[in-house]
Amino acid sequence: MDKRRRSVKPKKKRKLIFLILLLFLGLCTLVFISKSSYFEINEIYIQGNKEVTDEKIVEIVKKYNDNYWLLDEQELKQAVSDHYWIYNVDNIQKEFPDQLYIEVSERSPRGITSKNGRYYLLSSDLIVLKEVEGYNHRLPYISGLEIPSEIEVGTNLGGDISSDVAEMLRMMPQVQSGLISEINLDLEKNEINLYTREGTFVKLGELTKLEEKLTALDKLSEKLPGENSQYYLDLRVPQYPVLVDKHSKN
Repeated sequence: MDKRRRSVKPKKKRKLIFLILLLFLGLCTLVFISKSSYFEINEIYIQGNKEVTDEKIVEIVKKYNDNYWLLDEQELKQAVSDHYWIYNVDNIQKEFPDQLYIEVSERSPRGITSKNGRYYLLSSDLIVLKEVEGYNHRLPYISGLEIPSEIEVGTNLGGDISSDVAEMLRMMPQVQSGLISEINLDLEKNEINLYTREGTFVKLGELTKLEEKLTALDKLSEKLPGENSQYYLDLRVPQYPVLVDKHSKN
């Protein structure tokens, strides 16, 4: 009986020593992987960026993590997406041992606003993309926004009514974007109204059925009255567009 007990103890010791060695080897491997320059990402290929430079995205990667094994694609995707020009990171792919492929979609200017005589390009989700000199007439001017006293590039101007403007800008085809000169927000009435390039006032009313209203506007664009007309277009009920006398009380 004593002999059997004595023979069991050495086996347990050998198991324990083996586990400690295995753990030690695992730690050594982890340290080697994290510190070895062999697994450091040295080649980064970027597609889809125009406004954000390759150097800026590479800087984000290097700042975040540039080790092939330790790089988490989802976390890196979030880090790159945090840049105000990046609308979406479409794909991140690693290729052993030191290559990384990143494909992005950028925001594009869809409107313009101003504060204290300074003009700013806005994306469809109302991110301030850049400050520009003067008014770019190719983009609709967005008035009525609640703008802070100081605007910084990257600021999100989205809010209650602003989120609906963002939805409209996303839905707005290029032809309509070229047709509209101003998007006016009536914060008290919670309404959106437009001015066309020809000066026609278009009443969209409440923030509902925006897609239907824009479709109706597109169909009627060639028949709209000009700036000097006594009529405006009422699209509050998109199925029944009406020309209304500006001097009426409706």
